[in-house]
Amino acid sequence: MQFFYSNCLFEAVRAKIKDWKNIKIMFIPKKYNDSGSFHFMWANVKTDESFDFKAETNVTNPFKKVLFKGYIPRKSI
Repeated sequence: MQFFYSNCLFEAVRAKIKDWKNIKIMFIPKKYNDSGSFHFMWANVKTDESFDFKAETNVTNPFKKVLFKGYIPRKSI
């Protein structure tokens, strides 16, 4: 796994820009997310894979929620 600094929204938008037609961005509200804040995931409909940006550790500081160290796991739909 490659760790780097980013957040889920930046990575979802970056994926959408790279492959406009095949990427679908999904918004996950607070009540359905484990971390207690909103979250974005994206899926590639062509390859049937979903992605999201996961934090390396639990981020509690509100200022650090903009950029934090994490990775992008790949899952099949």
